[in-house]
Amino acid sequence: TEAIVKNGGTSYGIIIEGSPNPKNDNSFKYSQTYDFNLYEDYPDRIVTIDRFSFNPKERQLYEYDIVEDKLNPIYFERNLLLKFNEICK
Repeated sequence: TEAIVKNGGTSYGIIIEGSPNPKNDNSFKYSQTYDFNLYEDYPDRIVTIDRFSFNPKERQLYEYDIVEDKLNPIYFERNLLLKFNEICK
């Protein structure tokens, strides 16, 4: 947060763009995956820093490579899947 404020920003956050349950998740649209963006908020703009997608069927997290236009699997703490299972009951 300090670096964002130092650059004139006010905060950062996550926007859910797509979800298998768009109404429950307050996402913009239906998607078979959970698609979300990490962003920085500035007075005159919102800057997307990175894009991610979680595929619940594959149980895999991906980072979107905008240059290659593809999803790359990334490491994440697999114990988080236990919490995911609890939330999605």
